[in-house]
Amino acid sequence: MSTRASEHYAPQEWSAYLDGEQPAARRDAMREHLRDCPSCAAILRSFEAVQSGAEQLAQQPAPDQPQLRTRLVAVGAAMIEQNRSRQRWWLWLGAFLITVILASLAAALWHGMMQPRVAKTAVVASKVQVTLDRVLITRYFVEPPSLEYDLTIHNSDTRPLEVIRVIVSDPLGEKECPVASALRVEPGQTFQRVFKRPVSEDAQLRPGSYRILLETSDGRLVAEKLVP
Repeated sequence: MSTRASEHYAPQEWSAYLDGEQPAARRDAMREHLRDCPSCAAILRSFEAVQSGAEQLAQQPAPDQPQLRTRLVAVGAAMIEQNRSRQRWWLWLGAFLITVILASLAAALWHGMMQPRVAKTAVVASKVQVTLDRVLITRYFVEPPSLEYDLTIHNSDTRPLEVIRVIVSDPLGEKECPVASALRVEPGQTFQRVFKRPVSEDAQLRPGSYRILLETSDGRLVAEKLVP
């Protein structure tokens, strides 16, 4: 699809962009498109708002009144009806909002039912040390420059740590970029590895927080390094 301001990306593509699922070249083109297209920028902001609201809702205790779910769904349906005469992406966004609300409520209810398991997860997480020791940009003659993260994981628990996905985010413009998946750290094992993602030829380390996130079978573990 052309990235001229007169031609827009589909809402589904902006959803994938926000989730970090687009290829790097596609993300660069979409990021460039945002500069000249207020319409697509508004879509992206709407998705960001929905995602933020869903995350906050999922963290709340399970609702005691079943009427809450009915009220939230009614709000989503009213949004669709109110915007039925507008652009088609509003209809898609309204349907997406209802789906997110229902999924978040289900997650909150499940969270309330599984309180003992959550408490156990917190204990397990406390037995795993995650350290981001080094962040730098490397340049070689035979490959493009890369932003490298030197990560150390020590599992002092009695059971393996299953890492589903490794994600990095940093001040160089990438928000939650997946760099690895399906890792396993055995009990008592110290795991060290360099994770990296490509950067532009003229990229320089910027001041700010460089963050690496481990999505594990027990939850999420985060390590950060501040570059002055």
